[in-house]
Amino acid sequence: MLFRFTSAAAGEVLMLAPHAQEIFSALGRDLGERGVIPAGDLADAMAKLQTRMEHARQQEANKPEADKDTEAQAGKDKEPQVAFHVRAHPFYQLLQTSAQAGKDVTWGI
Repeated sequence: MLFRFTSAAAGEVLMLAPHAQEIFSALGRDLGERGVIPAGDLADAMAKLQTRMEHARQQEANKPEADKDTEAQAGKDKEPQVAFHVRAHPFYQLLQTSAQAGKDVTWGI
């Protein structure tokens, strides 16, 4: 399933369901087929997502070089893994732009 997140203040962000679920788990929110993050809740959502993104950055930075080399060799025939903080950044930007403009973020509506 593909989710399309929109806001009157910004463009749209498209995301596959597993990735959207991971982000919404970090936000402490349920991801339904439709929904709204009200403008008044965006600051809290951004803070939670930023904390989780920073944690993911630290995990990536602290990964031993040997593990990175092994993953690179094993992954030559596979799609590269995209770190959470990289995958979540466009959604974070959508939240940030929407918060600055005082606009809700919606999906499936």
